[in-house]
Amino acid sequence: MPATLTVSYTSVELVLTTLPEVGSITTVTSNIIAHFAGRAEAEINARIGVRYQLPLSVDVPILTALATDLAIYYLMGRKPLVGAQSKADPWFAKFKEGRDLLMDIVDGKIELLTAAGAAVTQRTDRDRFYSTTDDYLPTFFEGGVPEDWTQDPDKTTDDLANRDL
Repeated sequence: MPATLTVSYTSVELVLTTLPEVGSITTVTSNIIAHFAGRAEAEINARIGVRYQLPLSVDVPILTALATDLAIYYLMGRKPLVGAQSKADPWFAKFKEGRDLLMDIVDGKIELLTAAGAAVTQRTDRDRFYSTTDDYLPTFFEGGVPEDWTQDPDKTTDDLANRDL
């Protein structure tokens, strides 16, 4: 039996309020809506967990909106309910907007705020590491032969300049 996913950002009622037409689809039950809401929240948590300690202990309105929209997209994407989907579907555009917003949160471009407007505290037990060579051509790569290895001349010049040489 599949695990029941936790739903804490959105609710069945919020999905039905956002898209009342869902309630008129006879094959959609509250359990089905809750399943898709849990799926949306599982994705959100998997992504924001690198930046925020989970579970969140505060109400974050942007996550409520995001979880609701993603749950509706997953629900409306069920072919038995609505037939073939296309990228012209308005919920596909909402899904793309939601995914972009989620990635902006993960990348730190958008900060999570509580319902009171306070910033949600970010994790301090993890950090991302970046290479200082990201903007340079690789010196070598797997599968290459030593004769093909080259040094990016900009990297060499910059390294010398950084060392005052």
